[in-house]
Amino acid sequence: MESQNIVAFTQPIRPLHWVIKVSDLKQALNLLTSLGARVLRHEEFESGCEASCNGPYSGYWSKSMVGWSNEDESFVFELTFNYGVTSYKRGNDLACLVMHKFNSAGEDMEEVVNKLHPDASKSADGVFKLINDDFVLKFEDSKAEEGAQLVKGLELNVTDKEASLAFYEKVGMTKSDNGALTCKNFPYFTMKLNLVEAIDRGEANGRLAFSCADADV
Repeated sequence: MESQNIVAFTQPIRPLHWVIKVSDLKQALNLLTSLGARVLRHEEFESGCEASCNGPYSGYWSKSMVGWSNEDESFVFELTFNYGVTSYKRGNDLACLVMHKFNSAGEDMEEVVNKLHPDASKSADGVFKLINDDFVLKFEDSKAEEGAQLVKGLELNVTDKEASLAFYEKVGMTKSDNGALTCKNFPYFTMKLNLVEAIDRGEANGRLAFSCADADV
């Protein structure tokens, strides 16, 4: 890509979190804490988010930031829970959340999921669908480094791979030799784009958040 087409941010963008609308907050937290994460902060709200963080809902809802390290140095999950909403129509915008199979202590986290959810569906390519399909996880045969997060990144579905790659490269991501996208100075997050014929965002479409300098907003 021509350098003049790349957005000249004051500082490199940093991957922050993926937003997940959850239908059962208790089960969602149990899953993630069983995988070694912790609740970093929790907030309660009486009306809908102006930025539509919780979707097109105007009632009571909560936001829980959950991760393996603090938000300033790792990629985390933002769990939004709308009180009274017990399920969502799932789309296909998110292919899967990609996780290390082994944590830094060498423990098999895929086996943890198998024990927690023995009846969970698992596709031929190893993707779990858990808790009303709120979580779509795939474990890769790799080990998290000491003190590092278990989540490796995301796989997103797109209908125009060339245009999508051009967009993410324009905002500062770099494509590696294996086709995955990364952010400069932040190797803990990778993103892969998969080509599909059509995108159905359903009711639970996710959201990928990045940070940048205030001057660039």
